[in-house]
Amino acid sequence: MGLADRLRALRKVSGLSALKLGQVAGISGSHVGLIESGRRKKIGSGIVAKLAEVLGCTTDYLINGTGRPPARADVLAASAKAVARWERSRPSPEAA
Repeated sequence: MGLADRLRALRKVSGLSALKLGQVAGISGSHVGLIESGRRKKIGSGIVAKLAEVLGCTTDYLINGTGRPPARADVLAASAKAVARWERSRPSPEAA
């Protein structure tokens, strides 16, 4: 199992779409799709760190599969927290 498979598996556990994961991590949904499909080989350390943060895992686990996989509850909690933080950071429609 490589990074692409681990990313896809954790994203599915989180319940996030590729688009939403990308938005929260600061990349496009299509970028997430390219990583998950294995077509994007070079991924910056900042992107890996943000994806790991959103998905509640370590960068070592995401990149190399080392260490213990995160518990389902940890993935759900981390992704919910990251989405809430992302939503709070967006301008409200009333402000526009």
